[in-house]
Amino acid sequence: MQKLDPPITDLLPHAAPMVLLDRLCHYTANKVQCELTIQPDSYLYDPQQQGVPNYVALEYMAQTIGVIAGLEAKARADKVKLGFLLGTRRCQLHTALFSCGEVLQITAERVWQEDESGLAVFACQVTGRHQQCLAEAQLNVYQPHDIDAFFQEGAA
Repeated sequence: MQKLDPPITDLLPHAAPMVLLDRLCHYTANKVQCELTIQPDSYLYDPQQQGVPNYVALEYMAQTIGVIAGLEAKARADKVKLGFLLGTRRCQLHTALFSCGEVLQITAERVWQEDESGLAVFACQVTGRHQQCLAEAQLNVYQPHDIDAFFQEGAA
């Protein structure tokens, strides 16, 4: 995997506070690894439990997939575009909570993609200390070629 350090905000169509990832760690053509540290100001942080609920892992995975799309858009000198999470398969959450101070690595690997339709499937995993798997799932995603036309069709 290649290592580089562009700001994660340059690779996602999100704005603060919805950018949940801290940094891009490594990437190849079909696989990317990002990282984040759970902090008291993390999205959906529960101060009573001192952590983030496990279901937020799906958004971490979706944003990591978004990083791949952002890297590909930048390589084409194109604009970073919005994509959609259509569903998940084989979702397994192996922890109830991501604890404050915990460093998470999120990996997304492209399993299948059909360029013409904009559909793709990614195998994703969230790991913690000692590479322990904390969450895993296959995510089905969709990125329209023309987002403006997509929304206009939906409004009609």
